[in-house]
Amino acid sequence: MYLEQKFISKIVKIDELKAFIPQIVNLLKNQGFRLIRVKKLKGERDTMQFMVEKIDLTALTVEDCAELSRSISPILDIKNSIKNNYLLEISSPGIERPLIEPLDFERYKGNIIKLKANNSKNEIIKIVGLLTKFDGKHLEIVDSNTGKELSFSFNNVLDAHLVFKSETLSEKSKIEGARRVKC
Repeated sequence: MYLEQKFISKIVKIDELKAFIPQIVNLLKNQGFRLIRVKKLKGERDTMQFMVEKIDLTALTVEDCAELSRSISPILDIKNSIKNNYLLEISSPGIERPLIEPLDFERYKGNIIKLKANNSKNEIIKIVGLLTKFDGKHLEIVDSNTGKELSFSFNNVLDAHLVFKSETLSEKSKIEGARRVKC
């Protein structure tokens, strides 16, 4: 399976779905998609949001969303994994996409990110800054407020996502993340 087990807790925010994620991940991969995140949005009727992107990084279309919805729904329904009625939402990550796997951090070097991580003293640090380096194990960020370069172990990252700043986004990010598709 292309999705490492250690990333499942960062990607899947719904406990009752964790057992079925390997099957869904493989289904998505076979259809040319990558799972970014799954979470439950509380409301009058809960929404199960599956955030996906195409493996080839081309734009996600409404037709893609419909196709994925038809593929994922039977897995959720047959397994009776969700106890209450729900809406299924398939969406693209959008311009302020979450950064989960090493691939994400490598791909978005040179962009402004918001990071929540443990530091060497096991304190939670929140920072917004320019992601300048990532070597697979460590990332470096230039703090937007202080201009100071800070280094974090990838294993200490609790949460991260891109921050929209049109003047600092690379051309690649502008093209890839310019719109969010939601079905």
